[in-house]
Amino acid sequence: MLDLVDAETIQKRIEEAKYDIHDIILGDLKIKMEPTEEEGALDFSAEGYTLTKNAENHILKQLGIPPNFWRKQPSGIKSELWEYWEKAVDIKNTPIVMKTREKGIYALLEEDKVGITNEEIFDILKESSLYNRFDLFQLGLHDFTFDLRAVMGTIENDQKLKVGDLYPGVHFTSSETGNRKTMVLPIIYRVSCSNGLIMPYKTLDDGFKLPSFTNYSSFSRQVLEGALIPRCAKYAMEKRKRFDFSKDVKVKDPEALVHRYCREFSLNKPVEEAVQRCLHSVNSKEYVDTAFGVCNAFTRAAQDMETPDRQIKVEKIGWRVLDRLVGYRKPNGN
Repeated sequence: MLDLVDAETIQKRIEEAKYDIHDIILGDLKIKMEPTEEEGALDFSAEGYTLTKNAENHILKQLGIPPNFWRKQPSGIKSELWEYWEKAVDIKNTPIVMKTREKGIYALLEEDKVGITNEEIFDILKESSLYNRFDLFQLGLHDFTFDLRAVMGTIENDQKLKVGDLYPGVHFTSSETGNRKTMVLPIIYRVSCSNGLIMPYKTLDDGFKLPSFTNYSSFSRQVLEGALIPRCAKYAMEKRKRFDFSKDVKVKDPEALVHRYCREFSLNKPVEEAVQRCLHSVNSKEYVDTAFGVCNAFTRAAQDMETPDRQIKVEKIGWRVLDRLVGYRKPNGN
C-alpha cells in the first residue's frame, strides 16, 4: 500500500534509500558460481558483495539466459551454462553501472539503461507549475520500485480536498534498478477511502499518448516544457465525469461480473476474494449494483495488495473495468 506523506517525508525517504553508484567493467566483479546452503545447489557470488536476485537477473540477461529457466536447472546444468560465462570475454568487458547499498548489489545496468533517479523525479515535480496546488501525496518506495502520486483539488480554483469527492492527479512510476520504465500517468483519487485509479497507457485517448522516459534530459524537457503534469491533471479531471455516469449505470449480478473481470485480467483467487469483499464494504453498499460499485471494489481491494506493483496493477484494472462498463455513455445510454 502507498503511504500518505508530506513533501518533507518524501525528500527524507528518498535520501535514505539512495544507492551508491560505481562505474565498473563487469568482469572486474569476479563473479563466481559457488555451492549454496541447499545441498548440490549452485548460485552466484561476487567478491565482497551479496547479489540480489535482481542483480543476478541482469547477469543472466547479459548471457542471454532466461532467469526463470536458469533457476529451474539442476546444479550440473548450471555448471555447463556457467562455462559460457567463463568464455564470454566480450560480455565481461562491458562497462556497467553498479548500484549498491551497504554490501548488497541491487542492479548491474548498461550505461544507456541507467534511467532516472527518484530524486530527479521529485525535483521535476517540484518545478512543475502545479506543484503548490497539490494537497496530498502518496509514496511507495522500495528496493526496486518507486511510485509517487500527487493529488490536487481542482485546476480552476483553490478548492481543498473534501471527503467523498473525486480529485485529479498524476502518478509517477519508475525504478532506479531497471525494473520499470519511467512514466507519468493521470489518476483519479477518492478521498473517502483513499482509493486511487490509475489510467493505463493502453486506455488513453489517441490524442493523449504519453511517452516513457530513459534519461533525465528527455524527462525534464517533456514534463516541464511539454506541461505534462498539468495535461495529466486536466485529462483526469475530464475523465472524472465517467464516475458520475457510472453511479447510474446498473449492472446485473455484480459478483459474477467481478469474477469475470478477475479471470479476464489474470487475477488470482486471493485477489478476487479481496475484490468481492470490497464490493460489499461500507463505502460501496449504496452502489453495489452499479458500474461505480464494481470499479470501486477493485480500487479499494488494491490497497490491500502486498506489493506496490500488485496495487498498481489492480488500480489500473479498476479503470479498465469502468471504461468497459461506462465508456463514453451518458446515464440515459446515449
